[in-house]
Amino acid sequence: MAMEVAWIRGDGIGPEVTEAAIEVIAATGASVAFVEVPAGEKAYQEYGTAIPDKLLEEIRRVKVCLKGPLRNPIGGGYGSPNHFLRRELNLFASVRPNVSYPGIPTPFSDVDITVLMHNMEGPDAGIDRYLGANREVVEHIGVMTRDATKRMLHFAFQYALDRGKALAIPHFADQMKCYEGSWLRLAEEVGQDYPDVEFRGFLADNLAAQLVTRPQRFSLIAGHHMWGDLFSGLCAGLVGGGSLATTINCGDEGVALFETGHGVGDDLAGKDAANPTASIVAGRYLLEELGFSQEASRIDCALREVFSNGEHLTADLGGCASLSEFTTAVKQRL
Repeated sequence: MAMEVAWIRGDGIGPEVTEAAIEVIAATGASVAFVEVPAGEKAYQEYGTAIPDKLLEEIRRVKVCLKGPLRNPIGGGYGSPNHFLRRELNLFASVRPNVSYPGIPTPFSDVDITVLMHNMEGPDAGIDRYLGANREVVEHIGVMTRDATKRMLHFAFQYALDRGKALAIPHFADQMKCYEGSWLRLAEEVGQDYPDVEFRGFLADNLAAQLVTRPQRFSLIAGHHMWGDLFSGLCAGLVGGGSLATTINCGDEGVALFETGHGVGDDLAGKDAANPTASIVAGRYLLEELGFSQEASRIDCALREVFSNGEHLTADLGGCASLSEFTTAVKQRL
């Protein structure tokens, strides 16, 4: 019997890139059945919410989900469906790998940096509101709790220990003594339980400067929500851009969400022009989670061959191939 996986098409280019990933997964022969669940703009129009209860129920039932990007209205509208989904499913950790591929023109080679982001808390995950009748004052309060932060840091140190990697912790503890100071102090406290993990705190601006000059020095970065989001975007740029950015969201309840790390790409939607790599890579990690390790490895090898050959690169990578041509090239190399 095929293993069921929930499927969120997403908004903008979401349907196109997730369909490409499903095509590639099907071409490997892995026994997986995708069950579409409502989310995003269409769900909001039909149910009055971008994340209906039936979506959450289905993901909890099958445990695994392939997700396209969901629109997060800017400056108004409904709250971020991406944040809400992760928090409702208690997916407190976001794993964001950034790996160099042969054939992709970038300033650096041999980059392999994973960013671990705390999904639940951070300076940008707290209270955000206007004060006064004319909105003349804005108040923003970041929220950090000891238990949730330590849970995330234990995840990060264990991840580093399992893979033999050094761990970098960005912070602004010199400026924000309480908030960022607590983040750093808790990292130091948790780090005492992992004496075999090499750990170092970095002022965030210093870490950013080092990443854009000597990225090969780093392999693992862990941050609260704001630093995780910022450094995962920076590292994606080091290896070719947001179209290659994949995110795996996980927690301690057996549920995992595999998604693109990029946005909805409205300028490319419906034009067969988007790069589906991030969604295909998300599908590769999804197969690993389900136990299809050989099929996952074949996808990775096929992608590397397509990039190295260079004949079917999409426009964002300097080529002229369409989304469907790129997808076909990957399938042919499986």
